[in-house]
Amino acid sequence: MKKKKISQEIQDIIDIISENAGCSIQHNGSPCNTCFHTWAGDMGLSDNLGHLLWLALLGIRGDYTEQDLLSAIEDLARDIKLGEAYAKPEKIKKDKK
Repeated sequence: MKKKKISQEIQDIIDIISENAGCSIQHNGSPCNTCFHTWAGDMGLSDNLGHLLWLALLGIRGDYTEQDLLSAIEDLARDIKLGEAYAKPEKIKKDKK
């Protein structure tokens, strides 16, 4: 996929994230996945919220189409819902009826 040209405002956001994550190895000076998720975890964000923000970063820097991002967010939402169901056995029993 051809990378889209990003605005100065988007570049400023990427620069702030990269500075705070301590990594700017990817294109447009973005942090890598590992450094981004470590930084998100250090800030106290859940894995799911950190991953949602990672997807947002990929979207604003132009890595994926809008449809690809929506699909990834839907997959994450489904995983969260499944995780909640497995954490609550009574919900699984209700859903199976």
